[in-house]
Amino acid sequence: NIFLLVVFLPALLMGQNEVSIISIYPDSCLDSECVWPGDANFDGAVNSKDIIQIGSLFSQTSENKRTMATTNWVEQACSDWEVSKFNVNAKHADSDGNGIIDFLDTEVVEKNYSSVSLKTDETIPSDSLGPPIYILSNYDTVNQSDSIIYSIYLGSDETPAENVYGVSMKWQHETPEVFGSDNSADFNGSWLGTKNVDMIANGFPLEDGIDIGMSRTDQQNRTGKGRISTVRIIVPDNLGEIQKDINLVLTDLLIISFEGDTIHPNIILQDPVVILGNRIKDLNILEKNVLVYPNPNSGILNLESRLQLDKIRIVDLSGRSLYVQINPSLHEVFDLSGFGRGLYVIEFQSGGVTAYERVFVE
Repeated sequence: NIFLLVVFLPALLMGQNEVSIISIYPDSCLDSECVWPGDANFDGAVNSKDIIQIGSLFSQTSENKRTMATTNWVEQACSDWEVSKFNVNAKHADSDGNGIIDFLDTEVVEKNYSSVSLKTDETIPSDSLGPPIYILSNYDTVNQSDSIIYSIYLGSDETPAENVYGVSMKWQHETPEVFGSDNSADFNGSWLGTKNVDMIANGFPLEDGIDIGMSRTDQQNRTGKGRISTVRIIVPDNLGEIQKDINLVLTDLLIISFEGDTIHPNIILQDPVVILGNRIKDLNILEKNVLVYPNPNSGILNLESRLQLDKIRIVDLSGRSLYVQINPSLHEVFDLSGFGRGLYVIEFQSGGVTAYERVFVE
């Protein structure tokens, strides 16, 4: 409970100096009335889903401010506002209790963010006909102390993501050697919106990944395809001689329209990365001198190399060889449109060293 001490010093009463202390307590709070700062969707936990609720009610105001509002994680009474969203009263999205829902309320979500179970959620709804959601890393192999940059994509040319207002997603891995690393998210170039202009967006670091919340703020859905966010994981520099695998997996997901309709995507791709041990660090030189783009692509793929390659081979996930070229030039263009939509592996060799790059054809 919150209380306020008002001290009058000194006070002359009956010829003596006295100190009067008045304790003022906020109204009692029933479960149905309580506001917990940061729990904007009133589900009992502060996480990235609360960003969507704030974005859906952005700029709403009310005279019903909380008495002696605090952003500390304590229950506080507040009269209902006149508006609700997703069957939750708007007062819960006013995280700082000042009577207006704005960017400042997202700071309270960050302040009171509390991670939940680290177990994979096996119940994420998906739809094979829905818009694809997938993740691609910048490299298949990295050295210790490198940064792994994952790009998260939603929608494609064939199946765009329609009528999206907010996205909440949690990505986690099971590589204990990388637990506690520096994890962050970036939203530059997201087709869903521009952060702090028409979108609020936060990445909440977890011990084993990141929890991302994104929501538009203009009450207008958006239809699109392509990258919606990037995630950076910095690999520690003390992992020793043995190589490690890290696979960032989608463990929780909510995609929703402004009207409250849930969008079920087609979850089609994870992208494991190999962290090289110290003894084989030099094997990464070849991969870092070859650039494959664009990825994903619509069938036309460029490969540029600063090293002379001996061979390029394209295979599908079953290992079937689809194309081989000996002594390619430093810049090659491949037409993969005849291979069909899906994931393929580009194998390139130079001086007895072989490296690989996965590409996705939309």
